[in-house]
Amino acid sequence: MSKAVVERRPSERPGSFPGERLGWRSPAVVLCGLWLAGLAIDRLWFAVDRSMPAWDQADYLNGALNYWHMLGEANRFSPDWWRQFWVAAPKIPPLTYVFSLPFFALFGPGIKTATLVHGVYSALLLSGVYGLGRRLFSDRVGLWAAALCVLLPGLYPLRLEYLLDYPVAAMVTFTFFLMTAWVGRSGLGHFRQGSLGQPLRRDGLRGWLLAIATGFFLGLALLTKQTALLFLFVPLLLAALEALVRRRWGRLLQGVALGLTALWVIRPWLTANWLLILTSSKRATLDSAVREGDPTLLSPEAWLFYGQQIPAQIGWPILGGAIAGFCFLALRALLRLRSDRPRPPETLPRPESLPWLAAFLLGAYLLNTLNPNKDTRYIAPYLPVLSLLLAYGLSLWPRKLRGVPKGALALSGLALVLHLFPVGGDLGRSVAQTLSPSASGAGQHLAQISPRTGHPSRGQTETRGPDSPWPHRQIIDTIRTREPNFQTTLGVLPSTPGINQHNLSLFGNLADFRVAGRQVGTQESELEQDVRSLSWFLTKTGDQGSVPPAQARIVEAIASHPEFSTVGEWPLPDGSAVSLWQRRQAPFSLEPAPANTSPELQLLSVNLPAKAPLGQPLAVTYRWSGSLENLQNTVLALTWQQQLTRGWVHDHAPALGTLRLAPDQLPGDVVILTERLAMLPEGAPGEYRLTATALDRTTGQPKILDIPATTLKLAPTASEALTPEQSNSKPSNSKLSNSKPSNSKASNSKPSNSKPFETKQPVPELDWLSQLRTWAKRMPAGPQVFGPAFEDIGRVNQYVPSQDYLDQAEIALRYRLSQAFDPALQLEDTYALALTQILRQNVDGAIAALQSLTELDAQNPYAHAYLAFVYLYQLRPRAAARSLEPAKAIAPDQLEIQILDEIAGLMGGNLFKLGDLWRHLEPAS
Repeated sequence: MSKAVVERRPSERPGSFPGERLGWRSPAVVLCGLWLAGLAIDRLWFAVDRSMPAWDQADYLNGALNYWHMLGEANRFSPDWWRQFWVAAPKIPPLTYVFSLPFFALFGPGIKTATLVHGVYSALLLSGVYGLGRRLFSDRVGLWAAALCVLLPGLYPLRLEYLLDYPVAAMVTFTFFLMTAWVGRSGLGHFRQGSLGQPLRRDGLRGWLLAIATGFFLGLALLTKQTALLFLFVPLLLAALEALVRRRWGRLLQGVALGLTALWVIRPWLTANWLLILTSSKRATLDSAVREGDPTLLSPEAWLFYGQQIPAQIGWPILGGAIAGFCFLALRALLRLRSDRPRPPETLPRPESLPWLAAFLLGAYLLNTLNPNKDTRYIAPYLPVLSLLLAYGLSLWPRKLRGVPKGALALSGLALVLHLFPVGGDLGRSVAQTLSPSASGAGQHLAQISPRTGHPSRGQTETRGPDSPWPHRQIIDTIRTREPNFQTTLGVLPSTPGINQHNLSLFGNLADFRVAGRQVGTQESELEQDVRSLSWFLTKTGDQGSVPPAQARIVEAIASHPEFSTVGEWPLPDGSAVSLWQRRQAPFSLEPAPANTSPELQLLSVNLPAKAPLGQPLAVTYRWSGSLENLQNTVLALTWQQQLTRGWVHDHAPALGTLRLAPDQLPGDVVILTERLAMLPEGAPGEYRLTATALDRTTGQPKILDIPATTLKLAPTASEALTPEQSNSKPSNSKLSNSKPSNSKASNSKPSNSKPFETKQPVPELDWLSQLRTWAKRMPAGPQVFGPAFEDIGRVNQYVPSQDYLDQAEIALRYRLSQAFDPALQLEDTYALALTQILRQNVDGAIAALQSLTELDAQNPYAHAYLAFVYLYQLRPRAAARSLEPAKAIAPDQLEIQILDEIAGLMGGNLFKLGDLWRHLEPAS
């Protein structure tokens, strides 16, 4: 036999399935068939699945829908729109959301439609793992590995969830394939040869193109999820070290180009959200690990956690077959050493590729283990590369026993079917019986050959028949029917996989973004504000899920509150039930206007006491008329003034910006809007008169309104104010009653032993713009006074998911500043405008407002410090250092200013500042 015949690669031997290059068994055809098979299984599962997305799945689906909503908005090419595009995903990169949009455009937004994006990622994953196998081993190993990626229990459940783990696995695998092609054919062959693989003979155009392509896909992988770096860091580090040790400066420059390309791809999202990324990363790792009870890094359980998951992620047929293949290889090597007879060389995959794969796998295992927050799906991106080793092991079986590895794949495929369509279960009962008619009892045992990984079981335990679906859609429809003209926030008090704030928001977003679910009642100190601020709540009997102790108190308070009543009840699969509660008197109401009413905006009446105490929230009712279009496109600048002096303002959009068109309405329909709000009277005692200006939300143009004469007298104390009986309108007198009625439908959760709480403020919660002004008034006093306001900001942002109040505030404050001639009022409004821009993450707008503050409040060191902080957020340390010079001159001993100065120095390259920063931060730690 000639040498050419002996050394022919396995993929070139006639009849060596699945590596033939011609006909229906060619690699392209086999890969396409594997991709279609996986897609068909997934779509079949979705066709029979009736389970409900849990927390993370629903949260990611909401992210995709938010981007779909943004895509339909006007001015997509304005700089502000592009800034909002990146800011809309402050914690999770948006690439998967963006990739889902074409499927929404083709098939409409929906839960199952969104998962079609996994078809794109499957194509990337299969082509990447095949490319790796072909380059490092052979066509045969590459195709076997691709088949394993369709069957592995650690991967296929992730295709059925709208999570980021499967997209990350695909992006990491394809990036690693490009990196391997760039580094060299044999990867880490330098462990055997003394060099990093077989280096390219010429680092010419091909090397540069591969480096740039690797950097581009590395950037896309990081835009999918930041944890992609945990899997690719070690191979990148080894490639850089090899170039340095061997003084391959061309390769090193290519590596620099690779990094710059990746940075260019991820830079817009990173620069817009880097601070939130850092803070959210702590919550997602350290805080989540503590909350979920994950083992600490000092315990053996932490280091063995992912290793213990390998049998469940691979399945015993494949794992056992691969291990047996390596045993056959060792046995042949041993027999060859003991035999003196010459043996012809065998056509086996090249083992010199193993160190390169081992470096990837060990690095991924180590870095993911160092992450305190552990979950089986977090390590899934290393499974495609691990499948190469498994495929290599399966290829090592003797020729006469080659049917055994194929049988292992077939057995794993059968286990996959029985997992997804369990015989005897609710989910897919008819489909499973069709696939395996006689597997009623034995099928369940056969399915255990490949251990479950926690996914399809939800179909068995939480799926309901067609006659009793999950009630999410009915809950949203009930709210929309009762309040067709307003965008609503639903306070969701339970938090279970089937009933939680995220999946209720999901159905609200699918219903034209009319209802947003938010989890409230979690903080003991905020229970009173939660009850006053929201008009809709959802309670549940039985298990409440992952909720804090405070939740039991707000459930009891809502159920016994005289202002709330149930408007719907629905049973759940576990035998419990949910109840929907609505405030009897809604804060806003809409009615058709009489015929011949002008479409122009008019104030019909203001209902409030004739006299009120100073500095206490006061209930006020406004009645407006006008067309729906005019009401939606207006911000009201309401001023209570004493002669020509401004006392306080009550700026807001009609219905606080929640007004929407009902299905049977047109923008030109004229209506009457009633608002029941609260304001905070401030100023000297005396009589104040109301003036009103309408601001166009699009242009900002003001229009002074001719309104009925409305006055209010401020008394210096509450005892001098008129009682409610003496006033024109009675403010709300409600309390959170805690005597539970006998017919109450409260939760079955344990009542709290702590003392029930009551509302101390017998009026509605202040509107959001009024609260923003109170936060801004704390800013001149510095971080110690202003810092706690961020808890209130987070609470209000729960109530107002769209955060439209910030847009309203900016329009109103710019108008106020154009009219303000009193320096004190100008300073107050500028602080409020600066805070508005900071909360909107509009860096340029915040810098402009803070620069004005440094002139208006030049002797306040914190005005300069706030400007320096925003410069640091914009990654401009030199500008931050310059803005801190006046602050250091005014208050050189102020700790916050010293810390900002040291951070600016460090970011500017002055490493000597590190010691000072450490000394200042050490006492706080």
